Amino acid sequence: MITTIIFDFFDVIHRDPYQTWLRENGLQKTKELEESSLLVDLGHISDDEFYQRLSKSTGRDYKDIKAIFMDDNYLDIVILNLIIVLKDSYQIGLLSNSSSEYIRSILNKHDLTELFDEIIVSAEVGIAKPSPEIFMHALSVLDSSPENTVFIDDNINNVKVASDIGIKGILYNGSADELKQELQQLKVLD
Repeated sequence: MITTIIFDFFDVIHRDPYQTWLRENGLQKTKELEESSLLVDLGHISDDEFYQRLSKSTGRDYKDIKAIFMDDNYLDIVILNLIIVLKDSYQIGLLSNSSSEYIRSILNKHDLTELFDEIIVSAEVGIAKPSPEIFMHALSVLDSSPENTVFIDDNINNVKVASDIGIKGILYNGSADELKQELQQLKVLD
């Protein structure tokens, strides 16, 4: 029986400004950019250091990079409404690779914190997806077992690792309707 549903944040609930920035600048994820992203996600560098590293790696202006991240306010209202419906019957978790400062500012700005029973941020625990340890940590914090948990993420690697430890993983492809259908198949939604 499903008791817990864990959502990824970026590109599920909120547009991912990093992916948007890469796309808008015609950039590919290089090893250097990936390393910078991982360092900020693990809490090893600050947001400002992250923007500076992106600037240095790409020759793009630091202030422009920071502005793109700070000004991105796109939230998927359909997904937020789905979470509100699910919260009546299920424990809801948030599991995100992010700096604490960045994601917490978005959650606070839009009054989203109360939607989640637990918020697990990679930089706060020093572990990032797709490491199995962060999923085990999330299960522990939410006091849920893998077979009673659903995890929704836009990254196939994260979904695969969650599935490998027994969590019911759903790959989110940007369609709230398809997500609802998958949740119906799991008897989570009517």
